[in-house]
Amino acid sequence: MNPEFTIPINIAELPPSGLDIRWTLEEPARRHLADRLAVKSLEKFAIDISIRMEKSSTPRVAVDGSLEATVLQSCSVTLELIASKFSIPVSLIFEEEAAEPAQILEETDAEGDDPPEPMFDGQFDVGDTLVQLLAVEINPFPRKPGVSLDSIPEAKARLGSVKDSETDNPFAALAALKDKLEDS
Repeated sequence: MNPEFTIPINIAELPPSGLDIRWTLEEPARRHLADRLAVKSLEKFAIDISIRMEKSSTPRVAVDGSLEATVLQSCSVTLELIASKFSIPVSLIFEEEAAEPAQILEETDAEGDDPPEPMFDGQFDVGDTLVQLLAVEINPFPRKPGVSLDSIPEAKARLGSVKDSETDNPFAALAALKDKLEDS
């Protein structure tokens, strides 16, 4: 897979004072990223992050800052375009992958901090990780404020008729088959 937004980091090339990155993604790259995120449009994608080595016995890098994004999606009820704005604080730790994934899961405390992001041979991609942070925040079924299925008369009438009709029930055929099998 080829990430749409990549910022490869090699800790051997990281300056001792760290690295500050301010970046606003331009239109062609936002369009590709919108396809990956399954949204109509990505109107804004801007990052302001600091990348610093941490003192540790194993290679460890802290990434702190923010991600600002605006996405356009279709309302899951009315299909009208709606904008969702995101301001995501970024606080990540990248660490050389030493443990097996199963061991990391066993040691992870659900209430505590997130486990570190993996780094392989002193390298990681902070750009793709930021895209993943945004993807988790996007509602896959957004609704325009104040809109519900009950507010649309056609949908309400259709839902009422489905509830009243046993033959429209998707499980009616299974129930009939079960009855047939029990009679045999």
